[in-house]
Amino acid sequence: MKLSIAKALGHEIRFKLLTEIGTGTSSPRRLSREIGESLSNVTYHVKVLLKAGVLELVKTVPRRGATEHIYRIKAVALTDFTTLKAVPRGLRSHAAAPAMQSIIEGGIGALESGALDKHGPGKLNCLLLSVDDKGCEEIIAAIDALVERCLVAHEGSAKRSEKGGDQVSVTVFSGGFESASAPSPGPDDASS
Repeated sequence: MKLSIAKALGHEIRFKLLTEIGTGTSSPRRLSREIGESLSNVTYHVKVLLKAGVLELVKTVPRRGATEHIYRIKAVALTDFTTLKAVPRGLRSHAAAPAMQSIIEGGIGALESGALDKHGPGKLNCLLLSVDDKGCEEIIAAIDALVERCLVAHEGSAKRSEKGGDQVSVTVFSGGFESASAPSPGPDDASS
């Protein structure tokens, strides 16, 4: 049984570990030195975070007859703001940053490789809107519906591929959040 992300983050040491890793990478040995906890204790808590899907193994490095494991916060682990609300406020930016970084890097990679429009026109929209609280709720509901529709398409594609259909890796991202600076109200705010 997979440990919930919220429960995995509910321990002070695990919070310290994730704060220390931030948007970078680290190993239990380095984390042990940084937060002043024993290596065995840090290793235990790293395994809890790994099991919950919060961390991922990036690489292993041979070190003096042993293997050092290097981890980072998993980009897809904390992208759902419902889950993100369970994360302590001070850690939220660290939790969301890897997902946002992954989206940007994936988009740049698609542009550079020509994959953005290889299988038909790619789609990229950015809407800068002014809405009230009800509008925020409606946008979040629309994003949730989009995610559900994408998962249905994914499942259907998986069934078709069992019959020999080709698969293409597709990145789908969606988000809705209050902008750091509010746009001027008006219909010209929406652009795509």
